[in-house]
Amino acid sequence: MESVEKNAGHKEVEPLRDLSDAEDFFNSTVEPALMGSKCMQCEALMLGGRTACSTCLSRSIESVRLAREGVVYSCTRVHVMQSREGPVDLAYIDLADGVRTLAELRSDEAENIGRAVILDFDADGWWFRPATEGATA
Repeated sequence: MESVEKNAGHKEVEPLRDLSDAEDFFNSTVEPALMGSKCMQCEALMLGGRTACSTCLSRSIESVRLAREGVVYSCTRVHVMQSREGPVDLAYIDLADGVRTLAELRSDEAENIGRAVILDFDADGWWFRPATEGATA
């Protein structure tokens, strides 16, 4: 491991660990939902379990279920993947509650930007699909 030179007069600062140990970004116990965190100080919403707010750094955080509906902000097709066979469509989804997330998009349409989508899932994971299609789960 390389040694790191410290600048004279500068104090080394530990990075703030803002993600909690909880790995549940998705919860399907009642109704499928992405799990997030809400800052009780500035009311910012964030994807995943957090120990600190990414906006104001407050540690006053509560777990929340995020919106299932959203709109495609941007998307791309990945043809080669190490973890599975492609192609796979990935999209930034703007959820109805203001959170933006990167997720798989399962759609037969060529143009998806601006399309309304909804969260869907099966035993292998979660993704978004056009809101007008029937559920696959």
